[in-house]
Amino acid sequence: MRAFVLHKDIFDEIKIPSPKTQEPVPWIPSLTLSDPEPKSSEIFPVSSVLTFMLAVGLAHFIIVVGGLSGSRGYAKLESVRVWMTGTVPSD
Repeated sequence: MRAFVLHKDIFDEIKIPSPKTQEPVPWIPSLTLSDPEPKSSEIFPVSSVLTFMLAVGLAHFIIVVGGLSGSRGYAKLESVRVWMTGTVPSD
């Protein structure tokens, strides 16, 4: 707030004239810059963010340590597909 007081002359220069009286209307920073009620849809609870980060970290750990990436991972995926469908690939 102190910055607005120190720069009052700058804000006085940019006053907007009123359409009815053509007199400058003072600019009040507290009304234009503050949002008294933040929208709840824009805020995520910390517990939700931490839960998501933990799930992603655990999934990454399982994929890397379990050898589910690269050519070995693709071979494992194909063996699971064959087991589930009961068909052998035609390659």
